[in-house]
Amino acid sequence: MNGIGLFLGRFHPLVLHFPIALLSLAFVLAVLAGRERSRVGPGAVRTLLDVGALTAVLAAGLGVLLALEGGYDETLVGQHRLSGVAVAAAAVVLAWMHRRSEQSRMFMPLFTGTMVLVLWTGHLGGTLTHGSGYLTAHAPAPLRALLGADGPRQAGLVAIGDLDRAVVFLDLLGPVVEESCAECHNPVKRKNGLDLTTAEGFTAGGDEGPVLGEGGALASPLFRRLILPPDHEDAMPPTGKPRLDPTDVELIGWWLDHGAPFDATVAALAPEPRLKRLLEERFGEPDPISLLRIRPASGRAVRRASGGAFEVERISLDAPYLRARLRPEAVDAEWRLEELAPVADQLTELDLGGSPFDDARAAGLESLPHLKRLELQNTAVGDAAMSSVGRLEYLVSLNLYGTAVGDRGLAALTGHEHLEAVYAWNSGVGPDGAGELETSNPKTRVDLGADPSLFASTRLPVPRIEIDSLLFMGRAIVELEGGIPGTVLHYTLDGSDPGVDAPVYSGPFEVDASAEVRVVGRKPDWADSPVASAQLLRVELPARSVSLERPPSADYPGQGALTLFDGTLGTTNYRAPDWLGYRGDDLVATLDLGEPRSIGSVTVGTVENLQSWIFFPRGLEVSASDDGETFRTVASASYEVPDGPRDTSRRLITE
Repeated sequence: MNGIGLFLGRFHPLVLHFPIALLSLAFVLAVLAGRERSRVGPGAVRTLLDVGALTAVLAAGLGVLLALEGGYDETLVGQHRLSGVAVAAAAVVLAWMHRRSEQSRMFMPLFTGTMVLVLWTGHLGGTLTHGSGYLTAHAPAPLRALLGADGPRQAGLVAIGDLDRAVVFLDLLGPVVEESCAECHNPVKRKNGLDLTTAEGFTAGGDEGPVLGEGGALASPLFRRLILPPDHEDAMPPTGKPRLDPTDVELIGWWLDHGAPFDATVAALAPEPRLKRLLEERFGEPDPISLLRIRPASGRAVRRASGGAFEVERISLDAPYLRARLRPEAVDAEWRLEELAPVADQLTELDLGGSPFDDARAAGLESLPHLKRLELQNTAVGDAAMSSVGRLEYLVSLNLYGTAVGDRGLAALTGHEHLEAVYAWNSGVGPDGAGELETSNPKTRVDLGADPSLFASTRLPVPRIEIDSLLFMGRAIVELEGGIPGTVLHYTLDGSDPGVDAPVYSGPFEVDASAEVRVVGRKPDWADSPVASAQLLRVELPARSVSLERPPSADYPGQGALTLFDGTLGTTNYRAPDWLGYRGDDLVATLDLGEPRSIGSVTVGTVENLQSWIFFPRGLEVSASDDGETFRTVASASYEVPDGPRDTSRRLITE
């Protein structure tokens, strides 16, 4: 078809509404005109029929031109074209009859038949445009059955219970195509010769060739059209149509990258965790909490709930849900769950871990009906508390780590509909109780951790040494942490490795002299941890001034002479202003103490990074003077530099 014909044919959808409206109005007026005492004059009916017939002929002609464009079911196009021409012809005849004889007995029967034909023609046109079943897609089930429509029709995507077993093309892509693509690419209306409702249609492609490609998503013409800017002339869906959900686009790309299989399940294609989560949100069963009409809590309510022992915060900006946790400083104070009453409906996450929460307080949980995640690890709860926990209808995750809850208490969760995970490491729950709950609740998994015997040859992690300052005046506070619950920490302060008879750490302690803290962790059925160490220096800062004989390298200027006596130790970051660097020259510094003083030792911090050509010093010399003019050497030492590659490290040199 030439360009002018294609141009004119596309006016058909615009013009066809005129004859429908004009003929319908003419029919109504003609019926009213036939009644007694009618005020409807023949002129109104005649005018509407004349204009209706003219526009019907124009619409039929434009429809014939549009049909030449192709892309539609030929049989259905033929029926629609024939019925459209029949409507135009009938409209012309009706206009002629009305002018010739207003009282003709055949006029109203013919007019009635024409209106039935208009409805039928419109139905055929709607089927061409929107696909078969469009008219009855959202009809009530009884009416669909009466009309012979196929089965009940769901609006939008249908939730999939077991996503892993879903067939990607049929169960995931099918609803997406139905929702976004089928209107233009179906067996009846094949725009650009493309049908996307069947596997055969995807494989066959369209007028412009295959749409799948053989090199993954980016080699697919279909996918490239989906990711074009909305205003691009080749974008799918075209301008004015709703864009695909981003998850749907990613789903199609993932399917194409795996070779576009038509019978593969989600599990077979093994989506990465992020995509799996997106697919579950898009196609999985909805969160039951989201089906409730929970109104967001007011700012005042959130502030009231946060005013005491609890810290309350919003989980997201576009949902009413809140999370709460007990403030660390309030753990040993007096507090009650009733403090959360202002936000009880909105609260879905609660963290009471490490608190004195016990069975006596557990009944208060029932005042928080929408909890989904509950953290009770390392609390005093036992089996008695689980009856209240079991009444939390929407609970999804429960942490019982380090509690006294046993198999009897776990049984209170039997039949829980939404519970997915129970963390019960180091609790009274055993394999038998966990197995019984998982059998009764197929959706629930009880995590008991690993069998300790498997770790007989596994070393405990390196203990952590927390000190407020490695350089201190007066005294320093030392805290130790083992990492794994139940780890016993042995430590020494004289630089020796701590044996089994070394002191056992029971809490933070004070150090009032220079010391080298060394710590090892021990636990039954585990290998001892590596030894952690830290050197503490008790210092005095009597210097009035510090001067350098020559400036440091421009690459490592630090803070000048102050760097040597600012009361801090440098880290392994050699580029930080904590370090002075010298290339080819010795560091010579003079400290003026103001008056003669007795000095026990001098310590210098150093760092080494072989990859950056930074090395430990080879020696240290300390000189003293009473007048600032004449100096005498009081201590000196040389240091061996080992061969071979070494990691970046720090060293304190003391003389």
